[in-house]
Amino acid sequence: MHVVDQRELETRSRLASLSADVGVALTQTDNLDGILQRCAEAVVHRLDAALARIWTLNDAAQMLEVRASAEMPGLRHGSQDRVPVGASSIGQIAQERRPRVSRQLAGGLGGDGEWAHREGIVSFAGYPLLLGNELVGVLAVFARHPLEDDDLDALASVAHGVALGIARQRDIDRLRESEARAVERANALARITAELQRRNTELDAFAYAASHDLRAPLRGIANLAQWIEEDLQQSIGDDTREMLALMRSRMHRMEALIDGILQYSRAGRVHEPPEDVNAIALVHEIVDLLSPETATVIADASLPVLLTERLPLRQVLQNLIGNAIKHGGPGVSITVSAEDAGPMWRFQVKDDGPGIPEELQGKIWGMFQTLEARDKIEGTGIGLSLVKKLVEGQGGAVAVHSRPDEGAAFTFTWWKNS
Repeated sequence: MHVVDQRELETRSRLASLSADVGVALTQTDNLDGILQRCAEAVVHRLDAALARIWTLNDAAQMLEVRASAEMPGLRHGSQDRVPVGASSIGQIAQERRPRVSRQLAGGLGGDGEWAHREGIVSFAGYPLLLGNELVGVLAVFARHPLEDDDLDALASVAHGVALGIARQRDIDRLRESEARAVERANALARITAELQRRNTELDAFAYAASHDLRAPLRGIANLAQWIEEDLQQSIGDDTREMLALMRSRMHRMEALIDGILQYSRAGRVHEPPEDVNAIALVHEIVDLLSPETATVIADASLPVLLTERLPLRQVLQNLIGNAIKHGGPGVSITVSAEDAGPMWRFQVKDDGPGIPEELQGKIWGMFQTLEARDKIEGTGIGLSLVKKLVEGQGGAVAVHSRPDEGAAFTFTWWKNS
């Protein structure tokens, strides 16, 4: 039967206390220097060591730098605060990544021989701090008594725990840095958003003020043209009457252009709550508003009911239907339909008009682009660019498919629930 003597009990208690102290340091200290310092102090206190030091590796400089040091009162330790990897015993431990132990210190192992002799140091143990194959530092212990096997086993365990503590703290530091960057980005985005809102408000105010200031003289000119025509009705010729009518027409076109620019500037910036929108009923409303004289507009049964903002969808359909009526010619037939496209609906506004030449299909989405001269077909050239902006602002896409004399089919995708 093995009889445990008092000395062995004390050793076990001492090493258990060391493990407990290191465990507490690794879990309850919130910064790396604090963790390492408490571990070094625990080693000195529980192993009755003269000096315990912990270096961490500066990988870029290949230099070990002291991060924690604890010693018995009155001990004057050396000045190895920075040790190149490979230099002296500490640097060689880092280079070889293997422990070094001397129970009867001689020849300056682990430090300066003169210092060790002066301070009564007789034993030394040094351990590389490893995370897998990665070296992160070195733990070294100097004692005035021989270190026992149990002491060395405990130090190896401490070295492993310290390496894990360094890894844990690295992860915490990275997480904090990531959180700090995220907060900084969020604050920057908040500032940008606030600035955009301020500029959008200023833009709205400017647009409405400018439109008011532009409309007033236009109406004045249109009224003046009408008064001139009425006052001189008996004396003006047909050419003059035609010129006055043309002038009024261009005044109305200018007003329509101002309205179009206002709509374009506000597209995608003004939102309203989503609601259930019956696309068939919406097409009928648009047709009633446009009141086409000779065109036929068919709302296909495939048109869905979807949860979305009514106004932007109405603007898109109204511009496409109006465009088809305007360019389709007398008797044009227009069909509005839709098909399931996964999370979106793919709408189509198709007509049997003259179509669009292929070389012009890429240009029609630009601002102020028209297929015909404005005096031939009245228009602002904003409608399709507004359609593109509204659809893409909703996360969809627009396209046109057309051949001369075979009509045109405009398609756009729209979220089923937005």
